[in-house]
Amino acid sequence: TPQPPPSALLASSLVEPHFRHRLEHDGLSHHDMRQERRTRRRSMEVRGDRPVDRFGRGDMTHFMDTMRRLRTNYGKSPKDADIIAQADAAGVERIAKQTVKRHLSALLCSSATPWIRGT
Repeated sequence: TPQPPPSALLASSLVEPHFRHRLEHDGLSHHDMRQERRTRRRSMEVRGDRPVDRFGRGDMTHFMDTMRRLRTNYGKSPKDADIIAQADAAGVERIAKQTVKRHLSALLCSSATPWIRGT
């Protein structure tokens, strides 16, 4: 069945307003902003750039499952294409649970931002 036309903005269009809000209202440090930007980038890699009203719980589950399968130094090299298959083949250590939780917290924080909820 065809889906109705999107009623919300693309997720990518809300990234910069989200960070401006975090800087102005939450006093986000530059260190935390870099980490949250990495989370956004990884989220887009896994879930794609869609209207925010098209994301659901299954998307978050897929993202978290994917994060758990990444090797510990993911994102540090331009050779990171098809990184999960490479990690599976090499049997390397995966990202720590604490890192996965930090990414989840960053995504949940942005979900609470009014313009991401569409309110």
